[in-house]
Amino acid sequence: MPRKPEFIMPSDEEDALINQGISQDAGNPELTAEDFLNAKPASVAVPELVA
Repeated sequence: MPRKPEFIMPSDEEDALINQGISQDAGNPELTAEDFLNAKPASVAVPELVA
């Protein structure tokens, strides 16, 4: 699938609002570097969905 060429990155102000929203959602926290290091491949974590 080709990447959309008109992709617009958020401005610093928009990025700050996005991060503010993330920090206020305790049920869906931002992933940390440690989370990514501990992540398992989908084929291991939920093999029934990958099959």
